[in-house]
Amino acid sequence: MIGDGMPVPVALSLARQVADVLTVAHGAGIMHRDLKPENVMVVEGADGSAQAKVLDFGLARIFEDATGSTRLTRQGQLFGTPAYMSPEQCKSAMDVGPPADIYALGVSMFEMLMGRLPFDSPSVPELLIQHSTKTAPPVPATDGIPHSDSAKISRMLSKIPEERPTASDVAAVLVAVHEGRPAPPLSVLHERQKQSSGTSLETVVAVADEGDSPTTNPKPAILVALALSLVVGIAVVVALSDE
Repeated sequence: MIGDGMPVPVALSLARQVADVLTVAHGAGIMHRDLKPENVMVVEGADGSAQAKVLDFGLARIFEDATGSTRLTRQGQLFGTPAYMSPEQCKSAMDVGPPADIYALGVSMFEMLMGRLPFDSPSVPELLIQHSTKTAPPVPATDGIPHSDSAKISRMLSKIPEERPTASDVAAVLVAVHEGRPAPPLSVLHERQKQSSGTSLETVVAVADEGDSPTTNPKPAILVALALSLVVGIAVVVALSDE
């Protein structure tokens, strides 16, 4: 555990799963644009392990490579949550690509490991300025994160999009760091939540456990979120075809 964050194995496992989702999405030409802990639901897998589900692709955008012309955003528009927005996203959503999702994942990882955000301010303009100009604090090396891997993780917060690793690169690094360790059980998250005297885990990641209450079941929420994502995807395709 680092600071007031989650246990390192839990944070690495959840981040690796999110990176796997981004790898598939980016490979299909889709970026999330609003990745943050509140859009990640953690459920209990069949084996009792904590499994991450990425939700709310409501700001998702279909992108093309440098030779493409697909544009669903106009110059000067901003989309996302300020605390997790990349430097380029803080300026305009026009030319934001997959590296912006990697930056947001980097911020989320930092928060999970450290228990705080790399940049914070009650002023949104000041927060955007920090993301655009201030160097992010490094992710410290620990027994669970070797120095070489710590540096690779910190690259996710690079100000230059091209310097950030791809989603598949992030997943590969996290698999290597987590190699040999079993997937952490969901009970670890609940235990950490009980022990936390400050910010609850729910501000770091949304936790849903079917066993917490007989009247609570995360499956309908997940199905609704997926249905909304499908509707958004259809709308995007229709919009593109109209152009």
